[in-house]
Amino acid sequence: MQKGNLIKFGTESMTTGAATLHHKVVWESSTGNLEDLSHIKTRERVVWDSAPIEFGAPVEYQRSAFHNGLGTNGANSGFASDDHSIVPPEFKYQLATDGESKVWKMKQQYEMQIDGGDWVPIPDAVFEITRWFERKGKDLMAYTAKRRVAGVEGTMHRAMVKVPGWFK
Repeated sequence: MQKGNLIKFGTESMTTGAATLHHKVVWESSTGNLEDLSHIKTRERVVWDSAPIEFGAPVEYQRSAFHNGLGTNGANSGFASDDHSIVPPEFKYQLATDGESKVWKMKQQYEMQIDGGDWVPIPDAVFEITRWFERKGKDLMAYTAKRRVAGVEGTMHRAMVKVPGWFK
């Protein structure tokens, strides 16, 4: 079997449903045959500074940290999906006044592992994630935007969810 290289990595979509953020990334093989990527695995690495104090974040997010997500996906699929809450349930948003909002930025770097070696960055696969939460009366508005910061494509994807009656 021929070995291909992972190319054209990017976000295909980012949508919400029932307060869940569904995010899909895609790529191709340099040979045109995804099976030629069976020697490669992919994952994401997300790095953040502490969340704004108004987010009432759990300990993990009260300081700068990182995590490696999406497990290890075989690259021969040509895609990976990442579903999680757009409004993390362990956060206690404390936005006191109508119209108050706070923003939190993260860096997302996708990585690959070739033939069981070390994890290395996928070229041109660095994104900035902006999460902001806003109080609109008694409702919580949660927004997420993802923007490519490296590579040939300057795309941005956005998602939003409204949580009625969040603030009593």
